[in-house]
Amino acid sequence: RFESSRTTLECASSYFSALLARWDDDAELFVDGDADAFQPLLSYMRFGKLTLPQDQGLAERVLLQAEYLGMDGLLAIVKARAFRNLHPDTHHDEARPLQDAFDAEFGGLSAAIDDGVLPARYFAPVPKSPPARTIKQLWPAAPGYRALFAGGRFDHARPQWQTGLPADESLHIVSWALVEYRDGTQRVDAIVQRDLDDTRRHIGIFP
Repeated sequence: RFESSRTTLECASSYFSALLARWDDDAELFVDGDADAFQPLLSYMRFGKLTLPQDQGLAERVLLQAEYLGMDGLLAIVKARAFRNLHPDTHHDEARPLQDAFDAEFGGLSAAIDDGVLPARYFAPVPKSPPARTIKQLWPAAPGYRALFAGGRFDHARPQWQTGLPADESLHIVSWALVEYRDGTQRVDAIVQRDLDDTRRHIGIFP
């Protein structure tokens, strides 16, 4: 059971505004809804600040009940924040409201919930993909190890007859790296060192 003033309920909900327009002030109002989901909505009506529960199931019910109650202002806040998290380069002064852009992209609240966009993207941006590879460990190479390059590509020290290309470059290996790839596989790679002019000529990383 909740107690609230008529003004509080009418200010943020078109459902309550229409219902209370024809309601006897002395009578109790029964609403068939989820009490746990209604609590954050009533708090928003009172203080104008949304505290969406972190629990995904409850947060979904809060949003769906907000839509049922016609709390368009609250839903606009949620959609705008989710859209900014999905598109960090979005500017606040765009001509089209962000909630409209959200609906155009995801088809509305229910569709966004079904697709897992809400409430997840209200709380945080899309998680970044892990790097393609990560160096897990480094250790120095013993003197005398060299890396062979054939046709400008490192051939992992395979014999020349396996590559089919002449070994046109041989560099000292300064250390070894244990590299882990995105799929969880690991391998050992050689780390070599060139001077800057040589790197420009062979790799072409500078214009």
